[in-house]
Amino acid sequence: MRTITNTRKAAGHFKIAAAALTLTIAALPSGLLTTAAFAQTGSVRVAITSKSLIYAPLYVALRKGMFDQRGLKVDILDAGGGTKVAAGMAGGSITAAMMAIDHVFAGTTRDQKWVMFGQLMNKEPYSFAMRKDLAEKKGITASSPYADRLKALEGTTIAVSTLGSGTQLGLGSAMASAGVPPEKSKWIPIGDPIAILTALEHKQVDVAGRAPGPAEMAVDRGGGVMVVDFSKDQTGKLYPTIVMATTAAQLKDRAEDLRKLTLALRDAMTFTRQHPDEAASAIRQDFKFMDDKAFKDGLAFDLRALPEDILISKDEFGAAVAHNNSPYLLQQRRGVKVSDNYDEAVDVKLGAK
Repeated sequence: MRTITNTRKAAGHFKIAAAALTLTIAALPSGLLTTAAFAQTGSVRVAITSKSLIYAPLYVALRKGMFDQRGLKVDILDAGGGTKVAAGMAGGSITAAMMAIDHVFAGTTRDQKWVMFGQLMNKEPYSFAMRKDLAEKKGITASSPYADRLKALEGTTIAVSTLGSGTQLGLGSAMASAGVPPEKSKWIPIGDPIAILTALEHKQVDVAGRAPGPAEMAVDRGGGVMVVDFSKDQTGKLYPTIVMATTAAQLKDRAEDLRKLTLALRDAMTFTRQHPDEAASAIRQDFKFMDDKAFKDGLAFDLRALPEDILISKDEFGAAVAHNNSPYLLQQRRGVKVSDNYDEAVDVKLGAK
């Protein structure tokens, strides 16, 4: 687990049953289970699913001193997957989480009292590349019709971050909507972005993807063909995909700290949109594992999926509920529908101007 603070740098399955969730919490590093050190006002612990550009505003706020300007110390924990972030939040060990909305909805359908208080992206934050030799065999290019690219995924072996992750659910949902049965593909949980890329390059998998990084690097190195880029391919009504969430208890006890977090991130989103080159330069050190072109492509993806504002409107929430109650995603939750109660699920007071 990697930890980054604004004062120092130290070295997602969707169907989680209650017992499995308990085991996941037990397996987390002790640092994710200790809250006493972060109970004081002015310091928050934020968990993310991976070191990814989908959280670019978080790193921009950190590197440009926007948290300091708000009088807030932020500790960022890379938990290594959405299910682990969800487990940490369920256990009360973190102040806030940034993760796919799928995991928040999954928690609320299990009676977890989680509240969303902001959004970082409003398009599915994933991209996928197919091995170039396989794409050529199938007659698929990056400019092929989207439906054809999705159909080419049928029966393939697909590397994702974790089983049940937003990565798997996002692509599976898109496949299902195109009449391609996701269950006919073999989903391989690998996790680490470079390991995902390596598996594709060594022909251990047919398709590789997660948040921007591995797919872009595969294309840049000449070994992959981009088959899905949700920042370009996703159509229809936009809805929050990467959200900021906390528990009802934390929202009550840490409201001022969470407000500072929200306002600093709004500043960072605005700065990133208005000064993309400067934002890129500020956070390049945090993404050294990415090639220069892949980093540039990944940040461009992020900008295409950046919402106009950090707050989640009723219409945006409604669109997210409708998407998550689609037949495929409903099946993943064994028929349990996501509630459309906006007032219970979303808080907008923290980011009120």
